Amino acid sequence: MPMLALLCCSFLAPGPSDAQLAALTQQAEANAVTAQRLFSASHRYLDGWLAYRDKETGLIPQRLDSPLWTPENSAADHYAFMVITSYFTDPARLSGDMRDILDAEMRLSTRVRSLPDTVSLTTDSFAYPDVDINRLIFGAAEYCKDGILPITEVMGRTPWFDRMRQMALDICEEAPVDTAFGRIPSNGAEVNGEMLQALCRLYSATSDPAYLDYAERIADAYLLDAMPRNDGLPCHLWDFTAGRPINAALNLHDHGSEIIGGLSEAYVAASVHRPETAKRWEAPLRRMLDTILERSRNKRGILSMDPTGEGNVPDTWGYVYNAYYTAYMMFGDERYRQAVLDALNAITSYTEWNGADSYADCEESALVLLNREPNKATFRWLEGMVDRHLAMQRPDGIIEAWYGDGNSARTWLMYAMQKTGGTRVSPWRPDVRLGAAPGQGCLVLYAEAEEPWDGRLCFDHPRHRDNIGLTINYPRLNEWPEWWSVDSDAVYAVTVDGTTRYVQGYRLIEGLPVTLFPRRPWVATVRLASTFPLGLSSVSITGPGLVNLATGDRAELTIANSGKRTAHVSLKATAGLLSGESLVIPAGETRAVAWTAGDLPLTDKEDPTWGPSADVTVSAQADGEFAASGATLRVLRCDHLLDLRILAGGGLYEGRTYAWLGNSELNVALDPHGQAKVALRLLWGSKGDERHALIKVGDRQEHVAVGGYQGWRWVRLGLDLPGGTDKVNVQVLRDGNGPQAFLAEVALVQPQG
Repeated sequence: MPMLALLCCSFLAPGPSDAQLAALTQQAEANAVTAQRLFSASHRYLDGWLAYRDKETGLIPQRLDSPLWTPENSAADHYAFMVITSYFTDPARLSGDMRDILDAEMRLSTRVRSLPDTVSLTTDSFAYPDVDINRLIFGAAEYCKDGILPITEVMGRTPWFDRMRQMALDICEEAPVDTAFGRIPSNGAEVNGEMLQALCRLYSATSDPAYLDYAERIADAYLLDAMPRNDGLPCHLWDFTAGRPINAALNLHDHGSEIIGGLSEAYVAASVHRPETAKRWEAPLRRMLDTILERSRNKRGILSMDPTGEGNVPDTWGYVYNAYYTAYMMFGDERYRQAVLDALNAITSYTEWNGADSYADCEESALVLLNREPNKATFRWLEGMVDRHLAMQRPDGIIEAWYGDGNSARTWLMYAMQKTGGTRVSPWRPDVRLGAAPGQGCLVLYAEAEEPWDGRLCFDHPRHRDNIGLTINYPRLNEWPEWWSVDSDAVYAVTVDGTTRYVQGYRLIEGLPVTLFPRRPWVATVRLASTFPLGLSSVSITGPGLVNLATGDRAELTIANSGKRTAHVSLKATAGLLSGESLVIPAGETRAVAWTAGDLPLTDKEDPTWGPSADVTVSAQADGEFAASGATLRVLRCDHLLDLRILAGGGLYEGRTYAWLGNSELNVALDPHGQAKVALRLLWGSKGDERHALIKVGDRQEHVAVGGYQGWRWVRLGLDLPGGTDKVNVQVLRDGNGPQAFLAEVALVQPQG
């Protein structure tokens, strides 16, 4: 019977060869030089603009020639990236100047509820005498989406996050535009698209249903009302009362594309939390994406405002493609992924952009997509783009003397994090260089300093999950890509100067202590050692996941020592009998132990498919620095069950672990025990929606669509196998016809009746 994946297991794989390690180290050293330039340029931007901070109010002007604090410009595109720059390069300013500006901004600019308005830095009062709710909503939506969302993606829950939470609710409470689904913030695609993005992420972060309720209202108004009346497309301005366009254009440049990304984010949120809603939205969302592809790709294969030629590509080209890659992840439709791959190739033909802000948005577009689909040619193009972009900065740190300078700092920091694999030094110093190169299942780090330095090297973590609460890391505007993140409860092997030690993930996130000396480079190799949460799983147990008492009451277990010295191991089973409970296992060797059921009682389970059963855990304890993993046996008695595979890796739902095709496809080997005719059964999950998969067994394949219930149900597929088959390979693949399936168990049985 095939071995099953264990609940906890050792993952430490062979590292890179000496030649591979030398090449990775060389790449990490080169990346360190680039990252230092990028961090230093961003820090000079911070210094340069703080010199122009208003002395009375403490606020930052939107331009050097325009003494106004504007929510949509000063706050959203400028101050927010001063906050993030301080986080990476100057924590004292983060807790000092940046907090002071937040306090001043809330005190001086708040006008209706929590919504801010423009402040004149000349008069220290509102620049506009009258309240215009549309102006306030526009500024607050920009501040939420362009400014505070990236702060939250990087830093998590902060006072800025609290500011965004309240502004988003107040925008919706003050929403002035009536629709058939309730009031929404605007008749414009820009504001509504921004709010969809902010509301969906706020719901994931807080679980407050008000955010998703508001997002659903906006998405319904577009997907179910405006777009079906407008050839399947959103437009710049729509009259929701009259049901006709005010401005029929769909602008793919910058703010015009907000609604495309916003609707794709709404679909992701609904598919996870409100599947019936997502089902209503799928057809109009796909129609929109297909229509834009059909009408707007230019001769080079990239979306453009001039599809008949080769130019007029938006500098924010990737913002729209985020929606296509998200659609690929959700629907499994390869056309959408191919559109992104085509764009990543085509963009390398475009090297001249109109100013630093355009370079910044173009580079950001590439970074978010390259994080999902690495493309060497596009990375090389990006290197040249950033070189030209950096050359635009003045010696005093100012770039173009307007709020767009913040976007340059944002993109430089994003690119720096790609060069460091998501790691950073704390405290940062201009002479400290840190770079990284991933490869061969590891991350190679290179650091050096011109003067002695003591500090911490902090690793990235799954911020989409930890900071935002997202279960799917789809590409999105204003995210901060994760390049080599570590899980807090996993264990990592850190090798420095030939010595390896094992470090918990949370300690790497908090920061690995490092001392640097002049002219003495520091090089480290980091690898995932184990997902076992209490330490390195040097002693592991493997065995059959199923013991069917109808065919025998015995299971053979293998105890392996992957450590570097002899282990003294004690075994324990929660039920049944072990042939040996104390073992001495030399380094690199294994020992066999038999488990027998004895008089183990079986109990009825909620799922009566196989009859009464019991779950038995066999655990190990080892001496010294050893840690050990355990194995779980499903024990039951069923005459017609031949083999069973319990799946994991996608999470826990209704009390069962499961595997989700959105993360990875499945390839399961099952033992038919010589039976010529067998039936395949799949324990199929549904959250009220219909889930899809392509099942392949040998030369047979079948598209399966099952759902409409909450929980788990068994799905049966009949198979006719030739005599003498020793295993059945079952492939469960993505199907592009709808939401991807998630499965808890796969079983092979003798046909009944």
